[in-house]
Amino acid sequence: MKKLLLTAMFALIGITFFSSNQYVENPKLGIFRENKYTKSQIEAFVREVFKDKADELVLNSNSRRLEIITEFLNRVEIYENANLGSKKIELLSSIPIIRKYNPDLKLDTYYNQSTFNPLKYDFNMSSNEILIYRIDNTNYIIRIFPIK
Repeated sequence: MKKLLLTAMFALIGITFFSSNQYVENPKLGIFRENKYTKSQIEAFVREVFKDKADELVLNSNSRRLEIITEFLNRVEIYENANLGSKKIELLSSIPIIRKYNPDLKLDTYYNQSTFNPLKYDFNMSSNEILIYRIDNTNYIIRIFPIK
């Protein structure tokens, strides 16, 4: 009985440790970041894209925009795959940038975990299929899962 209790305790500690880890390794995909964006990160993304209209249109709005944005970000996965070779994957640069409220937004030509904002891009947020893009000139893949 003690062994069973001890095993269960170590399993619980292991699950807690690994679920709090920001990176996950998948043998088929490589290493990817579990995108568990915080409220402050989501707010920063919204402010970057909507600028002066962020509060009015999203953050303090009665619309469901913030809920839709948060749900979308929870479906975005970014991972590195060094085994891409010459695979044809649609490039991030093929997706228009949303510049309606912030004309200064620019295309990301490299991946920086702390600054990459998926909201800048006009991704199909309501797709019924998995969308896959490669960040230009990198081994980073953006995978957007469909709405459940």
